[in-house]
Amino acid sequence: MYEEYKPLDEQGVQLFQMWFSLCENALEQKYMFSNVHALAAAADFMFQSSHDKKVTKKSIAENYSVSVATLSKYIQELLQFLPYSKE
Repeated sequence: MYEEYKPLDEQGVQLFQMWFSLCENALEQKYMFSNVHALAAAADFMFQSSHDKKVTKKSIAENYSVSVATLSKYIQELLQFLPYSKE
């Protein structure tokens, strides 16, 4: 993700804050970070779609060289680690 957002601006900093929050929650639950490109794509899509409704899974998947199906799978996996998911 850093390659996509360097040098970091305010949006990049917000993305990485979200990513580190996801990682902290995932590590606590012993999540296996298996596909780094798909995870980066999923985090990027989650962040961008929350700020820009025009972003597509296809464009993000192409940017990270993963399939849309793989991107969708990892989005679903990461959603459980968002802070609001804890009840």
